[in-house]
Amino acid sequence: MTTKININGKDVEIILTPEQIEEVKKVNLKITDRVKNFADAFRIAGASNDLKTILDYNGQDKDMIAAQAHAKVGIIAKALNEGWFPDFSNSNQVKYYPWLKYSPGVGFSCGVCVGDNADSGVGSRLCFKSEELARYAAEQFKDIYNDLFN
Repeated sequence: MTTKININGKDVEIILTPEQIEEVKKVNLKITDRVKNFADAFRIAGASNDLKTILDYNGQDKDMIAAQAHAKVGIIAKALNEGWFPDFSNSNQVKYYPWLKYSPGVGFSCGVCVGDNADSGVGSRLCFKSEELARYAAEQFKDIYNDLFN
């Protein structure tokens, strides 16, 4: 499909495939509308080859499952934060992380989200730039958080 775009005040005609048009449409969506599952987060954030080794693990070892879940939560945070990284040398920057509650038979659920601007009890890669994103991650990816903590 041929379409026109404006670059530096000049109209330019480009040809896009239907797949490319869908990708362009997705860019205008909120990040929470674009990241509905881990595959979406992975597509946006990617992973190194070393990290892919952990992601490919398919065994029963609880420590490896927790390590894999930690890697997944890091990728999810990276995708949802859209390039924002917590700066722990900046005590004025508020960082958010889910405060999870454990219920027997249910697992972990997001009770509240905590904003912290001085010190954090969670890994820096697992922080979010807003309360909305921290809550969304905990609720949307509760199975992965359960794997991380169980």
